[in-house]
Amino acid sequence: MPPAAASVRVGSKIPKMIGTTQMGTIKLHDYIDGAWTLLLTFPQDFHPVWATELGMLTKLKPQFDARNCRVLGLSVGSLKQQARFLDDVNETQDVQVNFPIFADESGDLSRTLGLISPSAPVHGSEHFKLPYSAAFLLDIDMIVQFVFYYPVAVGRNLLFECWMDCSSQHTTKWCCQPTGRSTTTCSLSQTSRPTRPRRYFPMVFTNSSRISE
Repeated sequence: MPPAAASVRVGSKIPKMIGTTQMGTIKLHDYIDGAWTLLLTFPQDFHPVWATELGMLTKLKPQFDARNCRVLGLSVGSLKQQARFLDDVNETQDVQVNFPIFADESGDLSRTLGLISPSAPVHGSEHFKLPYSAAFLLDIDMIVQFVFYYPVAVGRNLLFECWMDCSSQHTTKWCCQPTGRSTTTCSLSQTSRPTRPRRYFPMVFTNSSRISE
């Protein structure tokens, strides 16, 4: 666990946060009241791993909706940056991202979640970037049930997180089962071929690039 993450731990209540998203201003506690929540953080915009994750999460969102689980994102960047990135995501992943993503340009929300040190400079060479991504699962009382941290280059298995949500809600009945197949993960080998090159999105998508089961 990164040392800065001590402020948000399993068993603690998620702090109150207000932020701007592509869907307008959201008060976190008001938005998630009465539901479970999966909050995913994205360390930077214009990154192929986060593009594929956002695409897969959009496709899986009906499964989270069916389990009364809200889905939110948080990216470190401006709303303008985010809008351009989401246009790329929608085009390359053949989706329309339909859940709110905080645009944390100031870094205040990331600090609240303990993702960066309170003493870190607001601006500098590492501004708009974090060394890892995170996933927070909150129960209906806004209590953190689990926290995962991932290296920047590693995509998250979103079906596993859906399963974790299920098993947390129904401790004696699993309502979905991870298969262990690589096709359930969000990796570059799963993406649609972009319609035009992007400097951060390598044009290397072939069947031979799939990870062995």
